[in-house]
Parts: sequence; C-alpha cells; structure tokens
Amino acid sequence: MPINKMTQKFDLDQDLPAANQIKKTEFNIETKLVYIYYHYEEGKITTRDEEWNRDDLIGHATPDNVNDKDQEESKEMQIKKKYHELEMHCHQQINSQEQQMQSEISVRNESEQAINQLRATNNQQSEDLFVRVLEKSIYAKARDKMKMGKKND
Repeated sequence: MPINKMTQKFDLDQDLPAANQIKKTEFNIETKLVYIYYHYEEGKITTRDEEWNRDDLIGHATPDNVNDKDQEESKEMQIKKKYHELEMHCHQQINSQEQQMQSEISVRNESEQAINQLRATNNQQSEDLFVRVLEKSIYAKARDKMKMGKKND
C-alpha cells in the first residue's frame, strides 16, 4: 500500500520556548505539501504553522555542486534541509516498523505451526508440552485463584 500522508508528533520541552518547538509535521505526498505545526505558547490561544512545497524542500536538501558548500547557507535553506531530514527520518521509522511487524508475523506463524503439529499428535507427552506453550487467560487465572481461595476456606 503506497504511503499518501505521514504525520509525526513531538513532545514539548519545558526548558525551551514553546513557540519555537515543532508539535507536528505532516508530509502529504499526494498534494506535495509539508505542514509544520508549532506548540502553543503559555497564555496564547493561537499557534504558528507553516506550509511548504515538498519539491522545494527536496531541491534544497542537497547542494548541486561543491562550490555551493563553500557559500554560507541562508536561514531558509537550513530550514528546508531540516524539514527534508525530518521527512526522511519519518520514512525510515515507517520502514523499520514494517520490518518489525513482518518479523513478528513470521514468529507468530512459526509458533502456530508448532502448536498445530503438537495438536496433531495425540499422546500425553505432547499434551503436557502443549500446556506449557499456551498461557492461560486472565479470566482463567482469576477463576483458578478463586477456586484455591475457596479450598483454603
């Protein structure tokens, strides 16, 4: 499934001014826009936000030649680079989460296959092993605890 929009949220650092801290970044790939929302200042009911064209950010993210590195970057170019880096970081996080999800799915599938193989064999040894693999639900544990309490009484 293609990614159409990515959003990343950030916590407020109490030691720094809130108006200069990014609250949320939204990278809309379909409309090719980047929205930057800032935290609310103390006692204010409005906040600052910015809208950037994604193509402008990508174009300014890397210098075209070596001579551009020697020149001092403008503040706007630095901001554009920062926002482009935020987008790339967001992409990396999504990719790592997808990889982690795939590995968890494969581990779960392997566990289910092992359980199904144990169910297929109908001897007592496999039943004991089956009981050790599965964990009781919270409700089953509570019922067992209640039964033990009644036996003690």
